[in-house]
Amino acid sequence: MDEIPRIIFQIEKKESNSIIPARLVKKLSGRIGMDEIHEITYLIQNSDKGKQQIYNFIFDEDDTLVANALWVMTHFSLFENEWLYSKQNEMVDKVLATKHHTHLRLLLHLLYRQPLVNPPRVDFLDYCLDEMVAMKEAPGTTTLCMKLAYEMCRMIPELLQEYRVALDMIEPSQLPPSLKTTRKNILKAMQKGKSLQIY
Repeated sequence: MDEIPRIIFQIEKKESNSIIPARLVKKLSGRIGMDEIHEITYLIQNSDKGKQQIYNFIFDEDDTLVANALWVMTHFSLFENEWLYSKQNEMVDKVLATKHHTHLRLLLHLLYRQPLVNPPRVDFLDYCLDEMVAMKEAPGTTTLCMKLAYEMCRMIPELLQEYRVALDMIEPSQLPPSLKTTRKNILKAMQKGKSLQIY
């Protein structure tokens, strides 16, 4: 086989293995809207290969592509979202390594939509506890850290006690409304021993 036909064949084969059309992949590197998100989630809903394709984008060097891929995954249905459960360790690793605020918030959102490993990863628990007390990130991110830390500590009495101490260190009067509400909801859930997660 000549070199040029072989290259064309390889390109066609590669494109045929792609679930997400090239035009949508290109759009993921720029501004996207809900129409594109709905189209992508529709195309990959019954395809593990398609989900893997969108998931692989979160490790790209293009920050916009990463953010858009994560945004798409936050729109997975509860059923589709189960596919991400096996990726939990990789996603936690990315949380601990990222310096990008949007990536961080979206990753934490995705992690909150799945059952967390028990016992929890110590480095991830420490990260969430530190963030909920220091509140260095935006309120939405801190809220997710507060909720994730609660879920990781909930089933282990010693950790739950440590969590309560950390929660008591946060002065409610100094909190923005979203964090104040989250703290209140967690305290209620804690009294009943309930989870706040839905997955």
